[in-house]
Formats: sequence, C-alpha cells, structure tokens
Amino acid sequence: DQIDGKIFGEMRQPDPEFGPTLPPHDIARVLGMDSGEIASEWPSQVISTGLPFAIVPFRNLETLANLKPDVTRLAALLENTGARFFYFIYFAGCQKTAEARARLFFYGGEDPATGSAAGCDQAHKRLRYRIYV
Repeated sequence: DQIDGKIFGEMRQPDPEFGPTLPPHDIARVLGMDSGEIASEWPSQVISTGLPFAIVPFRNLETLANLKPDVTRLAALLENTGARFFYFIYFAGCQKTAEARARLFFYGGEDPATGSAAGCDQAHKRLRYRIYV
C-alpha cells in the first residue's frame, strides 16, 4: 500500500499481554555492562502478542549498536520469565521526529526486523506510555 507516495505496511497482532518486569541489574550483568545503560523511563518487561519477548530499552544508540551478547547466557536469564527472546531497543523523540532502533539475537544469529517483537514493543509504547511512533 502507499500513503502520500510512501510505502506503507501494516501487521495485525493479538492484544498484548504484559508479563513480568526484569531487573536492569540482572540484564546488565549478563550483557557485561553497567545497569545505567538500560533506560529507566519504562521497565524492561515481557510482552506478548502471541510470542513473548523481553523488551529492554537502552539509553543510547551506541550501547545498542555495540551489543555482542552471549545468547546462552541470555537464554538462561529468560528461563523463568515466559519470554522466548530479548528484544533490545533504543528510542528517542516522539511522534514524527521519533528515532527507533532494535536488535534481536537468537541461537542462529540476529533478526533486527522481527515483526512479532516490534508489535510487542509498539504495544508497550502505546498502551503504557501513550507514545505513538
């Protein structure tokens, strides 16, 4: 589809289910970073619109860009959360001036453009914080 000459896509997902929050210091320990790198404006939280993800917001883009996580250690941290994967995000600005980036690591590599996780992230922003990207 096109809107105003720009390509537009839409993905419909079930209503989100909000799961447990995850302590930033636990995530930071597994990633080998200071917990201050994880944004405190909204929680790291498990969210599902069919497939549960642990959404983790970072304070700056450099932290996200430089991630080199050990997926085995990440999987161990997720064991009791109900989430299948971590979805690491960076977000700045609002509405039309927003910048959003994300990365998802899994056993076989990386999938930064996963629609399932992006849907959970958007539900998090919209329903909890009234942020529309």
